[in-house]
Amino acid sequence: ARHDRNTQFGSASTGLLGYGYKVTSDLRVHGSYGTSFKVPSFNTLYWFDPDPSKFQGNATTQPERGENTEVGASLAIGNQLLSLVHYENRIQGFITREPTVGNIPYVNLDGWTLALQGEGWRWTYRTALDFLDARNQLTGKKLVRRPDLQLSGTLSYAVDSWTLGATLLSTS
Repeated sequence: ARHDRNTQFGSASTGLLGYGYKVTSDLRVHGSYGTSFKVPSFNTLYWFDPDPSKFQGNATTQPERGENTEVGASLAIGNQLLSLVHYENRIQGFITREPTVGNIPYVNLDGWTLALQGEGWRWTYRTALDFLDARNQLTGKKLVRRPDLQLSGTLSYAVDSWTLGATLLSTS
């Protein structure tokens, strides 16, 4: 649980409740419900550039509030972990910068993540495939800059106290 007091936007209480259950020694299921409160940044509110074609803040932007649920399962396979998660985020007053700074009254973010991670000797890796449907609920239109499909991979190698790594990200 958390309580924030903001001199500009007032107070908000948020929290998270989650539970996981180990079905077998290799299979775990989990679920969670949480709420969120996000105030606009200083730049989102007040940034001014004399060039009107560049980013401009909007002092009327309000905080966003959300409800988030997640259910998932993970399966241990040797030194690897395979997981599948479904999430739904309902956001009121979603802060956007596209096409201009402001709030979208109601947004739904529904998605799935399939991930595989593991390690062996000095190597660690993680790959994830994400499917997302991000929509403005009033218009039914998809949100800009929110890819429907995203593939990511991370590989790292440890030597003594140093770690060298690389990440690849590909989006639709």
